[in-house]
Amino acid sequence: MTFLKRLFLLTLFLSLTHCVNLQPTEPVTIIPGKTWVMTGKIAVKNEDTQAGESGYIRWQQVADHYDIEVMGTLGLGAKRLIGNAHTATLLDSSGSVVTAGGPEALMQKHFGWSLPAAAFQAWVEGKPAPAIPHKIHKNKAGQIDQLQQLGWQLHFDAFEAGKPTRIILSKAPLRIKLIINERKRY
Repeated sequence: MTFLKRLFLLTLFLSLTHCVNLQPTEPVTIIPGKTWVMTGKIAVKNEDTQAGESGYIRWQQVADHYDIEVMGTLGLGAKRLIGNAHTATLLDSSGSVVTAGGPEALMQKHFGWSLPAAAFQAWVEGKPAPAIPHKIHKNKAGQIDQLQQLGWQLHFDAFEAGKPTRIILSKAPLRIKLIINERKRY
């Protein structure tokens, strides 16, 4: 077998192995009503620079502690964000570790932009974040199909069992597309 064939098979094996890791797994600690797991696909694009990234996402949340893993195509470029409202650590596949005083500060420090992590969990459920001013528009089925909150525009355009499965989030210059494959509450 040629070197290139072996390299291709190894890459394929590793990518499939990484995809398996993105399946919802039982969280180590479960707090009834406060534990949540979601898997899907995510794409982030900076409209100013036209730079973008996409990959798979697995998010486990237990109370205010989160563990979010994002992995690029073929399992390359994996990043893992762990922490809570007060501290956040980003680990990547190169072994780099970045820490900051919360997820928004870490995203700003590492990516040059941030997403309101506390609101994001409510948004993924198709709801506005509580106690924060917002504007909503509902579709004919009574589901929120548009939401404006914290300067973000959200469009929910696919639903399953009353929950959004496709969300477009925009706040200049960012555009984020999230496809939710599975979610589970404990």
